[in-house]
Amino acid sequence: MACTERSNIVSKIKAIVTWFKQSCIASEEFRKATTAETKLIQSVPKRWNITYYMIQRFLELRSFINDILFRHVNAPSMLSGSDIAIVSSVLLILRPLELATKEICGDKYCTTSKIIPLVHCIFSNITSVAVKEPVAKEVQKLVLQEMTKRMGPIEHVTTH
Repeated sequence: MACTERSNIVSKIKAIVTWFKQSCIASEEFRKATTAETKLIQSVPKRWNITYYMIQRFLELRSFINDILFRHVNAPSMLSGSDIAIVSSVLLILRPLELATKEICGDKYCTTSKIIPLVHCIFSNITSVAVKEPVAKEVQKLVLQEMTKRMGPIEHVTTH
């Protein structure tokens, strides 16, 4: 249930962003309502961080988006309040991963000395996020499980 609900919310956001990208009238209204540099971000398959940025930008601009969607009968439906709460919580959970990705990708040469502190910070930050929504709790649990599976033993690696 949680995976399906999470996917549905992301699909709704993608549909709204796509509608704005395809509608000249809506795009123009959006451009006038926001600053010229502010644009919606379209996610790309297989790039989790672009989906993260799409959701983040969507949440930042949701009041403008909602106003424009409301004025157009052929527009997709806006997210519900509970959907907004879920994606807001999911972003809090994914934020440490996004920051770590930026840290690693920002260096010309990522040294292994960064890995253990980054993994520790990711675990600590994700664990400390207090979420209420069952879907967000499930995301938190899955992220921690995957981190443990992939990175848990990293602190126990010894050199010979």
